[in-house]
Amino acid sequence: NIGRRRIQCTKPPNGRENDALFDHRPTIPGITAFVGCQAILPALTKCPPDEQWYPPWFTGNTLGGAGFCPSQYWSDGANSLVAGMFVIVLAIGLQLYFQNNRLLVDAERVCLASAANMNMAEDDNENLFKNVVFLNDVEDFDVIVPVGMLLRCKDGQRAFFPLFWDGPSVQAVMDERLGREIEQKSMQ
Repeated sequence: NIGRRRIQCTKPPNGRENDALFDHRPTIPGITAFVGCQAILPALTKCPPDEQWYPPWFTGNTLGGAGFCPSQYWSDGANSLVAGMFVIVLAIGLQLYFQNNRLLVDAERVCLASAANMNMAEDDNENLFKNVVFLNDVEDFDVIVPVGMLLRCKDGQRAFFPLFWDGPSVQAVMDERLGREIEQKSMQ
């Protein structure tokens, strides 16, 4: 195991031993939610300092304007409040999408597997797999961090899987499944 990468994935329920079901990484939803919070905060703090509300644990200068405004002052920053709420809802939607659509690489295919239907025993259920690409149709692939994985098929078609999973783990599993030697660019 020296020099081999630890693959960050799990075995799907009812799956074979070498099936790789990748857990999502919450980086993109987290950054998106942070941006939404940054858009909301100015709307909540635009009022006179003596009108601001401070949490009980706040021990700083109450005249410095670091508190939250009562709701009657929020109309001045309504645009940033609405935009921030929209971005936070977008982050929640991304998180739910990533949790419910996980990358599955097994012995025959690469696809997005629906986590909601993961306990079903039938392998050919149409609701379980989306964007199915069979490995014997794949000519080559590129993992473009942080964008995603691009598969080039022998018939000229391409399939794209957004990279919401650990990129080097996906690279290692795909190299193994396609029988490619693992490229170590840092050694060249």
